[in-house]
Amino acid sequence: MSNVLRTTLIMLVLFCVILSFGTYRVFKKKAGEERALRKLENGKKTELAAVRSRIDSIPFLKTKVKEKEEELSRRSRILPSQNDPSTTYAYFNTLFGKRGAFLSADFSFQGKTDAEGYSYNTYRLGGDGDFLRFYYFIWYLENMPLLYGIESIRIDAIPPSQEDPRLGKVRFEVIIRAYYAPHSELPKPKVSPFLRPASISLNPFSPLVYELLPPNDEGLLDVDTASLLGTGKGVAFLKDASGDLFSLREGDRVYLGFVSKIDSDKGEVGFLLNKGGVTEKKSLRVEMLTSGSQKR
Repeated sequence: MSNVLRTTLIMLVLFCVILSFGTYRVFKKKAGEERALRKLENGKKTELAAVRSRIDSIPFLKTKVKEKEEELSRRSRILPSQNDPSTTYAYFNTLFGKRGAFLSADFSFQGKTDAEGYSYNTYRLGGDGDFLRFYYFIWYLENMPLLYGIESIRIDAIPPSQEDPRLGKVRFEVIIRAYYAPHSELPKPKVSPFLRPASISLNPFSPLVYELLPPNDEGLLDVDTASLLGTGKGVAFLKDASGDLFSLREGDRVYLGFVSKIDSDKGEVGFLLNKGGVTEKKSLRVEMLTSGSQKR
């Protein structure tokens, strides 16, 4: 074999080796790049699926936001962004001025407390007055829009005396929290402007039987000192100890009670009286100043 042919064969072998190695490196690199591209593609597909899922959930989220906005608009309380003693004092005076809730009380600021997401100031109210008026004040405090809470409350009965014979008076002390929190503008709640306190039929601080009877400030007929002058059809004519004349019908009020019955045929008038918690029936006849009374 000639040197030329041998050299040519060696060069051809080297060329094939180099070509094979280069091809291997290129294909290996391309395979790696392809795998990386596929991995990137899969990642992008996953991100795209997540974006599509979020887009598909937009109508649902809009519905939920609208529901929450309506829920906020239906709430009955307002959480203000700030509170201070002067504002609270003015607000309490507004409640005291409402119908049935007039009271006078001492007012003092007790301190501030910070909690997670909100704060509250603590105030003390102390004084004395009619229990029903105090009840109305508490009712307004708990049902008006501004968010106040009662931390503690103490009520003690004040017994009547000769100097102040009024019944149902109490001495009270109440610790109140005024809540507030920094927040963005919220929809104003739909609050009825016609709030009326729930009535109560019994004052728990008024005794069922009174030792002292209330004064006859309205000048009503006092049955115990009255005399029956005569009766007509559904009407009775009476005179009290002072000589004042009264014309009464069934159901008309008298001192401590009312006219329960008028019997024109018998010339008799019946009364139903409440003497300090004790019910008493009493009757007057034309020919008698007073008759015996019957208690039950």
